[in-house]
Amino acid sequence: MVSLKRLRSILAIVLIASAGIAVTASHAAAANPPWMDTSQTPAQRASELLAAMSTTDKLAMMHSAAACNGYDTCVAANTTLGIPGLNMMDGPDGVADGIVGVTQLPAPVAAASTFDTVLEKQYGQVIGSEQWGKGVNVVLGPTINIVRDPRWGRAFESFSEDPYLSWQLAAADIQGIQSQGRSPRSSTTRSTTRRRTAIRPPTMRS
Repeated sequence: MVSLKRLRSILAIVLIASAGIAVTASHAAAANPPWMDTSQTPAQRASELLAAMSTTDKLAMMHSAAACNGYDTCVAANTTLGIPGLNMMDGPDGVADGIVGVTQLPAPVAAASTFDTVLEKQYGQVIGSEQWGKGVNVVLGPTINIVRDPRWGRAFESFSEDPYLSWQLAAADIQGIQSQGRSPRSSTTRSTTRRRTAIRPPTMRS
């Protein structure tokens, strides 16, 4: 079962991602709920929203919608509470899964060999811009596992075995991704790190 702390973190991400997204007419007509107050911190807003959610609302946030229209996974919008839908897509090295009209980027581990955070931020900007152009608002990347076994099949999409380098480049990549969208201060493409070492050992991946 997903803990309340975990759900609160997810809702905080959703609330950040929803900034600037238009709400439905029925929601606009209602009194503005406190969790839509952008002067509060994401954590405060998430706590207020969580308190207003039913068990059914919470469970819906933890499951993919029935139809995702080509996205890797998605979460349906909750128009009553003003929660936008989430369209999620791989990945760490650009728009994935056979989507056409996008850039074939070099593998992240190749970018890591440059030790160039400015270049990596530009790499992230390309990903964020192209994902947003395909309707994605949550990018499933970057991969921040450190490479502990050369047999790991996803080593190419990480930033090498160096934890410091991985941290520096992942931060730059995320900044680049999240700078894209309608505007840097409104509705933007969000990034979620993947395959963290504490969750899934690399040797379990083929």
